[in-house]
Amino acid sequence: MDEKTKYCIKCGKKIPKAAKFCPFCGASQEPVSQKSEESQIKPQETSINSVNDEDYRDNNSNHPGMINSFKLYLADAFTISKQMNCADYWWSYLTIAIIQFVLSIITFQIVFNYPLLTVDSIEGETYIDHPGMLILAFFLSVIFAFFSVASFTSMIRRLHDTNHSGQFLWLLLIPFVGSIAILVMLILKSDSQGVRFRKKDYLQNWYKKWWPWVIILLLAALDTLLLMLISSAYAYILNN
Repeated sequence: MDEKTKYCIKCGKKIPKAAKFCPFCGASQEPVSQKSEESQIKPQETSINSVNDEDYRDNNSNHPGMINSFKLYLADAFTISKQMNCADYWWSYLTIAIIQFVLSIITFQIVFNYPLLTVDSIEGETYIDHPGMLILAFFLSVIFAFFSVASFTSMIRRLHDTNHSGQFLWLLLIPFVGSIAILVMLILKSDSQGVRFRKKDYLQNWYKKWWPWVIILLLAALDTLLLMLISSAYAYILNN
């Protein structure tokens, strides 16, 4: 074979060296080595693009503070397969503590000033005196139920950031000692090994799913029932 010809990589016939396609079988004459190089590059490019996807939600805010950390707290309310750094966790904790303090004052005013459930001991009937206040109490219970779930998942993400499993929360069942142990873990610095708990999570807002709302409403219903019983018991004590 001279310098101006080559063999077709498919049919083996002699063709011009500059030919990009075989004039006999039509096969592309792209070098095999080039194909293998491209096949090795493409998977890498794909994996990089998937990691840097625009829909990929970061697990930490760029500027931790009451507002930014609280936004992150809300966005990941039903997510546990992530991490949450120390600054974001405690800033969001402070924000939630302030909100819950204000809402608790309102709830106490409703429960102890407006009987939500009245039981007539003579006729044996049960009725609601203040339906408007009951609706308000249920709305507040929905907020408290959401904060309960979101605070629980944020604790798991904080433990993940310190390279500890969320299973350590079982320590809370141990009086006093368990709470101290969890508190120590929550204030630890971030550990790079904690990334092992992180899974790929595309931007999928929790409020667009049905099951978070079921959990919130069930918890809110139980909380409202408890408030009704407390209110009824308090009114009964005052009247007797």
